[in-house]
Amino acid sequence: MKRIKRNSLVTGLYALMLMGIVTGCDKDVYNPGNDDDGKLPPKEDYFDFALTGDVQLNVNYDAPGYRAVIEVYDQNPMEDRRTKKEGISPIFVAYTDINGKYEGKMNIPTAVKEAYLYTGLFGLPTCVKLEASASGYTYDVTKSAPGTRATNGVINDDKVPFKLTHGLSGTDRYDNVYSLTTWNGNGIPTLGGYLTRPDKVGAANEAIGVVSARVDNFLVAYNNDEANKVSGACGNAKLLRNPDQINLKIPAGGSTVSVSFMGEAAAYLNSFGYYYYPTGQTITPESFYKMKKYLVFPNSSGGDEQSTMTLKAGQTAKLLYFDKDGNQSELFPEGYTIGWFLISNGFGGSSFSAPYASGYVNQLDDFGYSSSSYYSGYRNACMSDDTGTDRRFISVYDEKSKMRIIGIEDYVKSSQAPDDYKDLLFAVTTSKDLGGSDLEPVPPTDPTPEPGVLPLSGTLAFEDIWPGGGDYDLNDVMIEYNRNITFDANNKATKSVETFKAVQKKGSATNNNFFACQYKKLGKMTLPAGVKAEIATNSFVIETSAKEIAEGTVYQIERDLTGLNLSQTDVASDFNPYIITKQYTTENRVEVHLPLADMTSAADASLMTKDNAYYVGSKDGGQYPFAINIPITGFVPADETYRIDLEGQYPAFANWAKSKGTTNQDWYKTGKGAK
Repeated sequence: MKRIKRNSLVTGLYALMLMGIVTGCDKDVYNPGNDDDGKLPPKEDYFDFALTGDVQLNVNYDAPGYRAVIEVYDQNPMEDRRTKKEGISPIFVAYTDINGKYEGKMNIPTAVKEAYLYTGLFGLPTCVKLEASASGYTYDVTKSAPGTRATNGVINDDKVPFKLTHGLSGTDRYDNVYSLTTWNGNGIPTLGGYLTRPDKVGAANEAIGVVSARVDNFLVAYNNDEANKVSGACGNAKLLRNPDQINLKIPAGGSTVSVSFMGEAAAYLNSFGYYYYPTGQTITPESFYKMKKYLVFPNSSGGDEQSTMTLKAGQTAKLLYFDKDGNQSELFPEGYTIGWFLISNGFGGSSFSAPYASGYVNQLDDFGYSSSSYYSGYRNACMSDDTGTDRRFISVYDEKSKMRIIGIEDYVKSSQAPDDYKDLLFAVTTSKDLGGSDLEPVPPTDPTPEPGVLPLSGTLAFEDIWPGGGDYDLNDVMIEYNRNITFDANNKATKSVETFKAVQKKGSATNNNFFACQYKKLGKMTLPAGVKAEIATNSFVIETSAKEIAEGTVYQIERDLTGLNLSQTDVASDFNPYIITKQYTTENRVEVHLPLADMTSAADASLMTKDNAYYVGSKDGGQYPFAINIPITGFVPADETYRIDLEGQYPAFANWAKSKGTTNQDWYKTGKGAK
């Protein structure tokens, strides 16, 4: 609040230096104001002017063994199915439990009307829109509708293998592709009992998520290792193998073979299957086109915004052998070799619109297989019998589970270099141990989950004339903050790094106001020069008056929270910023807090009366606070001496305050803020 014109102002400030470690007292020293003498109305009678609120978040990926960092956004964070936008921050971050579940509160802006769930953990849906209701936000994969069997002429009989009679748009099919299952409009197998999902897999009897995390961690590190990169290609290109190493040679006595979906990182909706032939036979593109091939996953997508029911990590299909008379068996006889194939963007064609929902699987274009000279440039599929530069299959051997893991790159045009070969990743289980041959071994060590970080940011704006009235321009002290709360896989906070930047304009206030912040659990603080620890109040205080701090000056506070057993949400809510007005003292001082927040034990509690209770002004029925926390940075303040809700400032503020926060919840993004 500016009362007289100032003739001078101390500007400039000092570089942050002389860092010191201060150990804080962890006991709760909150001392509420003098509200027990019967003079103050109940707190619940007052609007808290909060622009954020707690809402419930329930997530269920139904994914045994998958502990994922999940991020919630107030907009779709994806450029496309696999490319994340740059420059946007999540509004909430947490770890799921070991089964891909999370239940808890998240404090997010009240203006949020829709939210998106993102995870970078391989094997889980990358991004889905959360279902919003009065009780909060939800994603539950178990409640997705399975759909119905497609009836678009894809299958013409009810015998396994199902014969496919049409490709995309009803074209006749001559490519000898059959299917082991029927599927719905999203390409999800619907044949009863076709897909199973074992609780444990492999020799170590582990959840599939544990195997997936170990293998993916290995592949990411291998791909990023500069020593593995050859001629500019990614590191995983060194894991490409020839057919005799990728394909399965059935041993003496025969063997059953199953494939388990581990995940995908593709931009396409690919169709995956297998074929088999007498061991020793050479498979050419032309012979591949003519031989029988069997779809395992018509749509090998692991989940996105375009489908309500997708493959889940760990879902497993048994492969079938058919003799010359068409009799089927789960046991493959000795003397045969199994190969793999992928139809690139096979499910629904080249777009993700209407054809996607049609249920069709693209037919192989015989032009790309009739002549080897056209094969690389025109084929729309890849097979594990490819050799030389046409290879698209990698494989590793997981030493702990003793399973072969196979990855595929779906983009087969020679004009674009392949990426990490994880457009489809699946595990192979056989009843006879085939060993790892000379495949690259994945060590049995499980990766340690990386720490998560919950980013919080906003602008604190204060009116400094409390306990009297004010002009309610809320610009006397303005501080932008960024709080990065680090937490472990159990959502226990280990550290908080918080920056506070002075952004108030020169001449905004006459008083010497001092910014401070109190915590119930302080931890061990590392403070920059010019910042003091108040152990008695569990606060830090910037010792320089706000009107003397140069605009843009930043103070960084680090707090070691190890051992305090606080969740990241506990730390997020433990935040009581305030200003000390007129002068800095350690007792009987005037403090201005956010509405309904408690003053510290150093404040003069007698100053709080029913006319200014809980830092809410009495003007116009208490529609104005003395401080506010706005959940954005870059907030444009109201003009000096102009009330914040006046025309030309933020007129929607008035309706928001009168409605007690039920309307105009984004007032700070309109009016002056929209300019």
